[in-house]
Amino acid sequence: MRLFRTLQLKYRYNNGHLLITGASQTIADDIKRAKVIEINNIKYDLTGTSIRYEDLWNELRIEGDSFVSQLAKSRLIQYKQYNDAIKIYA
Repeated sequence: MRLFRTLQLKYRYNNGHLLITGASQTIADDIKRAKVIEINNIKYDLTGTSIRYEDLWNELRIEGDSFVSQLAKSRLIQYKQYNDAIKIYA
């Protein structure tokens, strides 16, 4: 696995999913191709996740049972808006 791209994005952990706001279709496509994303030096496996892009609001929603359990163990605080780098590994 190699680092594919590093992005500065706004995101929040919300009721069992990660919501990335202000995302473009290109960013959504890159994340859909990813196997792992890294946030705050913690890697999250995207295997078995549902990744949906809503172009009306420019939002990307990542959800799935395994992914949600990984998020629950992380240092992310629910509903808090973050503006950090997200690393994408393919």
